[in-house]
Amino acid sequence: MNERTLYILGNGFDLHFHLPTKTSDYEKYLSRQFIDGVDALEYYANLGVNWSSFEEKLSGLDLDELAMEIVEAPDYLDDHESVREDTIYNVQKITSELLEAKDNALMDMLKNAEEKIKELSLAEAKWGKFLWPKQSDVILTFNYTDTVERLYGFSGEILHIHGNYTDGEKLVFGYKDIDETNKLFYNRLNDNRYRYYEKFVAEIRNDTSISDEQKEEWKNNVYDSMQNEQEDYYINSQYEEIVSFYERNRKEFQIEKLKKWLMKLHLSSNKIINTIAVVGHSMGDVDAEYFNVIEKILNPSEWKIFYYSQEECDVIGKRYSFRDKITFIDSEKFPW
Repeated sequence: MNERTLYILGNGFDLHFHLPTKTSDYEKYLSRQFIDGVDALEYYANLGVNWSSFEEKLSGLDLDELAMEIVEAPDYLDDHESVREDTIYNVQKITSELLEAKDNALMDMLKNAEEKIKELSLAEAKWGKFLWPKQSDVILTFNYTDTVERLYGFSGEILHIHGNYTDGEKLVFGYKDIDETNKLFYNRLNDNRYRYYEKFVAEIRNDTSISDEQKEEWKNNVYDSMQNEQEDYYINSQYEEIVSFYERNRKEFQIEKLKKWLMKLHLSSNKIINTIAVVGHSMGDVDAEYFNVIEKILNPSEWKIFYYSQEECDVIGKRYSFRDKITFIDSEKFPW
């Protein structure tokens, strides 16, 4: 039976061609988006997010800080429901802008990367077209770009596991696991309302336009509301919007999609996959489940991992149970 190789590509593959897909490139485009007059890079930084590992750091979003920044006590004394609901709409507006800024920055970065790929594809260099991959090989790429198709003329079996920008597919972009601190935030929706009652009372106390008698009456009304209501619709709704925002930042892992693709490869060809080559991917914890699924379904004889640093090899060797199958090869020896 004939053999073929499965190539797994990560962002390091694109970076080899100097495509603008570094975290610093993403940050540049994010800084061009604005949230409530503040550039989005700074806004996210104020919420404890740095982009050193791209979107995975979104799990550590400081929801308490975000709540203190945007959650407001409504004017409980106003007779107009729409005035009180404006506090909810404001949280919806800001969290929607944060999501849009994150996604727009990604799209802008990829648009620039695709323009660079087009320039490279028009160059005279052959980019190793005749060395790899064979059209009978298969490729799993974690990149949103179509670099290998455009530069190497590959038209064989390929899966963009997190979506293909050029084809207009939905792009999977977000964190994997909920941060432990934010799990606690979920359980405090009702508790947090009290601080906003107190905040509203303080505003009444400091308002010089009303008499002391009015202040006392209004404060009593607010405290009565606090004691009589088990929940505060306006405060809780704002907190629920923040929780919704956080959950919409979570990555929808494509494990079932990968399993179906691998089974299709396994059953639809007389060519077995005995070798898996990993290029430009750190095989970090966030994607470990993908690699374990590949090992389980294909059970290859060998994993060839083209590495950039010895430290990377040490970490990978400790992380995976199939470490005895791994051969580490300097990335400079890959047939670029």
